[in-house]
Amino acid sequence: VQGTRLSLMSTALAAAQRGVPYEATLQGNGGRAPYRFRVTGGSLPPGLTLSSTGSVTGTPTTNGEFTFRVEINDSENGYGEVELRLSVAVS
Repeated sequence: VQGTRLSLMSTALAAAQRGVPYEATLQGNGGRAPYRFRVTGGSLPPGLTLSSTGSVTGTPTTNGEFTFRVEINDSENGYGEVELRLSVAVS
């Protein structure tokens, strides 16, 4: 049985600055928490990581526009995938 289709509360990520610590939290929508997140395509800016709980943290080291896909799963086999974009500028 396929679970609920999941999404993110918001797909807008605040811009980051090169060399400045960054933190953002992805929040699942639909299904039942806890949610698990993972990057399935593209890549986060160098220096940033995505935890399985949805925290994007680190200090970006490279300027540019970065596009990546995130898979979302919940505790009842719900599934979703979304494309995100994160901009890194000179601080």
